[in-house]
Amino acid sequence: MYNLFVTASIGAWEEGRYIFDKTRFLEFTNDDVEAKFKELTEDKIELLKSFPCLFLYEGAEADVKIGYLTKITKIGRTRLIIEFKIEPVFSGLGYEEIDSIKNLLDIRGWEMNRTHWAVKDENLFERLLEAEFISKTDIEQNMRRPH
Repeated sequence: MYNLFVTASIGAWEEGRYIFDKTRFLEFTNDDVEAKFKELTEDKIELLKSFPCLFLYEGAEADVKIGYLTKITKIGRTRLIIEFKIEPVFSGLGYEEIDSIKNLLDIRGWEMNRTHWAVKDENLFERLLEAEFISKTDIEQNMRRPH
């Protein structure tokens, strides 16, 4: 599984934190996965933090980022703050690469045109490796880093 984050705010993934409206959480997520994470308990938060994250911008304006969540905070009933760390070993991955395998990553039609947080039931690193967008060495270097 992996977390997919999309925003229209260029530069947002440079900040290390982002605020989502809770109504945008789990959009474009399969029903069974949505049911599993709808109630954000501490156990579910820890599980979400263990998944790699794909950070994208609406459209094709900027490079893709890959990283991990470090903290998820619920603010009242309406907002979620995510804090994250981008993994530099995966820098340079472009939107064109992701777009070419979007169906394999379960990225759907208009999904890239809406700010949201989806949880996808796909293996992000496996798909990127199969497409030769990353290497086994990249993955090994990433796994050695504390998240």
